[in-house]
Parts: sequence; C-alpha cells; structure tokens
Amino acid sequence: MELEFQNLVVVKRSGQRVSFNSPKIAIAIKYAFDNIEGTYQEKDANIVYQKVLNVIREEYKDRKTINVEDIQDIIENTLKELKYVDVYIAFNEYRLKRAASREAFSIKQQHKFVKAIEKVGLAAKNSKDEEPQKVLLDFGTMVSVEFTKAYLLENKYERAEEEGILKIHNLDSYALATMENLHLDLREIQSSSLSNFTTDVINLIRNIKNEIHGELVLDKLDKRLTPIVAKEFKKIVQEQLKNNLKITGLYEYINFESLEKEIDKTKIDTFEINCFDNYIKNEKIANLFQTTLNNAKITIEKKLKTTIKKICSSITMLRPFHQNKNITITLGQNTTEIEKQVETIILEV
Repeated sequence: MELEFQNLVVVKRSGQRVSFNSPKIAIAIKYAFDNIEGTYQEKDANIVYQKVLNVIREEYKDRKTINVEDIQDIIENTLKELKYVDVYIAFNEYRLKRAASREAFSIKQQHKFVKAIEKVGLAAKNSKDEEPQKVLLDFGTMVSVEFTKAYLLENKYERAEEEGILKIHNLDSYALATMENLHLDLREIQSSSLSNFTTDVINLIRNIKNEIHGELVLDKLDKRLTPIVAKEFKKIVQEQLKNNLKITGLYEYINFESLEKEIDKTKIDTFEINCFDNYIKNEKIANLFQTTLNNAKITIEKKLKTTIKKICSSITMLRPFHQNKNITITLGQNTTEIEKQVETIILEV
C-alpha cells in the first residue's frame, strides 16, 4: 500500500472498517474495461486508476476515513472526465445492479424485493442494446451470486473474493451445487496428528463431493503433511527415548525435562535430531540415542504410509459417485530433506 494511504480507513456499507486497499480499486476499474468490447489496452485502465488515486490523495489527505460509495463516485467521475463514456456506463450499470441485489437481500418484505428488480429494469431501460430477457438473466445471476456470498460462503472467503485475492469460479451457480472443479486448500485443516488429519481429509471429501460435478483437487498434500510429520516425529523420539532410558537405568542420570524442551525447539530438516551432544557422556548413551532415532524413523514412516493408504483408499471408494468426477492429489515444490522424504513416501504408496 502507498505510504500516504496507510492511515486511511475505508468504511463499508455494513459499517465495517477496513484498511484502504488500492489494488481493489485497480481490479474494479479493470473489470469495467474488460466488460467493454473495444480496443482498450491495459494502459487505459492504468490511466484511470492513477487519476483516481490522485483524487483520493488530494481530497482525503487530511481525513481518516473514506466511504465505499465515495470511492465509486470518484471512479465514475474520473471515467467521465477522461471520456471513457462506455466504460462509465458499464461501471454505473453494474453498480446499480449490485445495489438492487443488496437491497433485495437486506429487506425481507416481498414488495421491496420486487422494487429492487424494478430498479434493475429501469436502469437497463436506458441501454438500447440490452433486451429484457438479458436483464432478468443478469439479475438472476447476480441474485445467485449475492445469495452465495451472504449465506453459503464464510466471511473470510467472501472478503477475499471481493478484494480480488481469491477467484471463486462458478460462483453464480454455487448455490445450485453445480461447481465444476474445486481445489481444496488443506491448510484449512487444523489437525494436530496424522490420525486426525486422515479423518478430517476423508470427512472433507465426503462432505463436499456432492457439491461439484468436475474435479476435486487436494492441493500440495506433502506440504501440509510435513509439519504434522515433523511434530509427530519429535513426539515419538521423546516417548521412545524416555522408555529406553528407563529400561537401561539411565533415566535418573539425565535431565529429561530439559532434553524434551531441546527436542521441541529443534528445527527438523530431515528425520534426524542433533541436540544430544550435551547429554551424551559415553558410548553406551550415544548408541542408545542413535538406536532410538533409527526406531523412531521406522515408526514415523509406517504411520505416514498408513495415513496415505487410508486417504487413497477413501478416494478410491468415493471416486465412483459420478463418472466425470476425479479426485486428484498435487505435490508441492519441495526444498528440505524432510519434505522430499514425505513426498517419496506418498509416491511409494
């Protein structure tokens, strides 16, 4: 964000206050230009965008807030001033339709819903090229989109869509459960263990499979699994080390609580833990630590393979719910050894 706008707050129609977001203005202007069939280039949209920022910079330099409606007014005035008349008309019509749709959903009385439809019709009346059927179709599409945003999407996704951070395809038909393809961001699954992650992924697939008719993608499975695997590996090392120290009678000679904290703090780049130097007093303890690590690696690899097998097995069972529906797993671009090890195990399974 430009420094001169860092303290400017945008007041939304709902009263919510958010930080000034200049890229969102750029997206709105580009959207208006993209909806006009002509010879406009990207530089045309950029000229309008820079002019709008200059107006806001000048008129609001001593103010703390700006309303969304004021921003839209400035965009419209700038389009007219710079003689982009057809783009202005497109922007204004879209704005009127959005306003009518919002009114329809903010007021329960039926007569006001009808009034909102009438507003769209009257606004379109000034456009000779728009047929009544197209007006109604556009409004129906808009109502479906607004219904989805208001009642079906979580607020964080709705805001991300509005700000251009996230593009949700088929948003107009989402309410009808006819999304074509869907990429699932597995970072949304807040599982703390491999077993919980397996259950959560399977439940997520099962719950969402009827809402699409195309491909369901589990994005970057290895990237999401790596931090869970690393955390669980540390836990296995701690448990096995504690048991082995007790069995050999060495537990009372080591400050195990301090050792646990060292293991927790260690950053794992591979299935190794190199924080034992201060605790290794002789060859016997060194061998015990190494044996524990070797066994812990075998254990975590088995648990990871079990996790992947359960996910793949569930995908196999869920896949035939429609011939055209595929469930796909993607892998990320891995850089650390532990990420590569997780990827290797996934591919083996």
